[in-house]
Amino acid sequence: MADDTVYEIALNIIPVRIRPCKPYQEKISDFASDGRPRFDWEIMRHKKLAFGDTSIDETCADCSINILQCGEGCRGPIYGLDVFLKAVAHLMPDSKWASLNLEPENDFNAIRTLELAYDLNKVELNFENNNWKVAQLYAYGEPVMEYFDDGFSHPRFYPWNGETPPFLISGNEGYQIYLCQHGIIVKSNFDEGSANVYDKLVRDENGVSGITKDETVVKFTPLMGRYPEWDANDPHAYGELRFLDMKASEVFRDTLNMLTVFTEIARNSKTGFSLNII
Repeated sequence: MADDTVYEIALNIIPVRIRPCKPYQEKISDFASDGRPRFDWEIMRHKKLAFGDTSIDETCADCSINILQCGEGCRGPIYGLDVFLKAVAHLMPDSKWASLNLEPENDFNAIRTLELAYDLNKVELNFENNNWKVAQLYAYGEPVMEYFDDGFSHPRFYPWNGETPPFLISGNEGYQIYLCQHGIIVKSNFDEGSANVYDKLVRDENGVSGITKDETVVKFTPLMGRYPEWDANDPHAYGELRFLDMKASEVFRDTLNMLTVFTEIARNSKTGFSLNII
């Protein structure tokens, strides 16, 4: 998904009394040169980063709040959060998630977490019944898939970012490709004139062309030796970029899953969570 801002979602583990890391996070190992106490857990982190020490991973292995099943698996990156919140604001403006402002508020206590977890169930149901605009990659008539180490996969696409101005999804020395609520826009880096809005971009043996809503075909000429490109993994591969509607629950599936599991575990553990830009 086209979203450069990555957040870390983390449980507030301090109220969780039964956790293997607790003794190490409360025991002072030594003191820094400025007099600040350094706890055992900080030393263990340093050893892991510097020497590959596995003490943290072993300590976290059997923890009941090790959500991501790794060292310090009670925290991890969450992608697409900004766009997700804008989608909630569009599709479900009365949702508690729609009113989140992560600049002044990024730490949610147990009571607030209960409210958000309950409201998230409503959001998911709403997203199941509504669509969101995307520009999706295709090759040989089939969606281009993205595969993950855990065996899961999903189509590759750029979601509309929920804002009125078109936003950049890819670019090179010759062209920039934007996505808006009404379609795909291609702009030359050397021409400030108006641009067409396309339903589809096609790259084949003849080069790259765009197809508008009224099925007008516009052929692009290479600029600085480059056609418009949208596939960062293989920019010269034959294929298509199609503007279409996708079920919102699928567009934001990864974000929904992360929020759901973290808020549910936080609720069950009677604690809260935080969201911070990495």
